[in-house]
Amino acid sequence: MKQLVYILSFFLLNGIYQKARSQPLASDQKTVDSLINYLSTSLPDTNKVKNLITLARLFTTTKPNLSIKYAKEGLTLSEKLNYPYGSINSLLSLAFTSAITGKWQEATQSTYKGLSISELYNPVQAINFYNMFALISENQKNTRKRLDWLLKSYHHLGLSYKNAK
Repeated sequence: MKQLVYILSFFLLNGIYQKARSQPLASDQKTVDSLINYLSTSLPDTNKVKNLITLARLFTTTKPNLSIKYAKEGLTLSEKLNYPYGSINSLLSLAFTSAITGKWQEATQSTYKGLSISELYNPVQAINFYNMFALISENQKNTRKRLDWLLKSYHHLGLSYKNAK
């Protein structure tokens, strides 16, 4: 039980200190308008993907349908450009927004796809998808599966209970 408390405390602190790319961003309307204007005139390149991801994050809690729209556009463009970073972050944003809006099947599909891409191209970001699976397992009331994903995330960083003291 004590080890579980340490593990859960780690994830709480990890959530505070680690910048999770799927989390919503705060912004003003001027910034949003500027990004939307830029997207309408920009070339289909990696900068456009990054801006689509930013817009998806900006709308996560205020306009989740727009968040999903921009995340899907970012995913489509990043796949066309063969840009794994964009695919990973688009899928993470899509998974998070889908989860908080109760679209659990879409959240699960995005998380699986994102995990497979991140394991190939950016293993450090796999931890974000492990945590998404933990959230999905929590929704499914599957405590064992949730703990498995949390432990996988915990060990992914090369930490152990002894090192966490």
